Amino acid sequence: MSKSSMVDPWITMKELCVVQNSEVEVAYQDWNDALQHTNTETNKLYKKKRKQLSTKLDNANKIAGQMELAVRAISRSRGQFPNVDDDDLQNRKGYVAHTQERLREISTAMRSQRTRDKVGADKRAALTTSTSTDASFNQRQGGTNDNTDFMQRNMDEQKEIRGQQDEILDNMSAGVDTLNTMAKEINTNLDEEQQLLAQFELEMEEAQAKMNVVLRSMAKLLNTKNTCQLWLIVFLIVTIGILSIFVFWID
Repeated sequence: MSKSSMVDPWITMKELCVVQNSEVEVAYQDWNDALQHTNTETNKLYKKKRKQLSTKLDNANKIAGQMELAVRAISRSRGQFPNVDDDDLQNRKGYVAHTQERLREISTAMRSQRTRDKVGADKRAALTTSTSTDASFNQRQGGTNDNTDFMQRNMDEQKEIRGQQDEILDNMSAGVDTLNTMAKEINTNLDEEQQLLAQFELEMEEAQAKMNVVLRSMAKLLNTKNTCQLWLIVFLIVTIGILSIFVFWID
């Protein structure tokens, strides 16, 4: 396959990305409504909406990641994609960056302090309701013995511990997302530095080639093949040039 016939999958990937992002936005609104207007601990609809949003976010992030890789590939091999000009490439980079930023905002909202506070409050409310219901039942039954009270306290403590563990896991997950974002940024910087290094090496090779041409010309002119002599002459010429500039500047 020739370089000019390289396939550009951008249009197909972008169409798929638009569909996925739309589904994410709808799922996000549904999840946010359930978060605000239901008890997240006892309402099964909230848990279902949260799971759906997480799944759609994962799918959208995968597609956005593939698009980012495609943009990087085009940036590295500009000659293989003559149909993508510089403006088009910048637009693609901007679209990918905007899409990933929006997905990060939604992911952060799911694990934000506001969300954790609401979930924690719902757990405490559900625990209080459960305890009150158990107490009312015990009163109607004429009371319970010490073993039943002890078991009930243990159950309440276990529920509270599970709630704390869930909050810790949410915090850890948010930390992992942050580290992942930092890793991507570092990877991007490394790619850019690698491109600059490759460009610098190419310029050095070109400069060396030009210098070799100059040395060969001087060798013919001076009728010598002694490399040390040629480099000495070049050094003296450069030194004289620098001294001339210095003298001119002093005057």
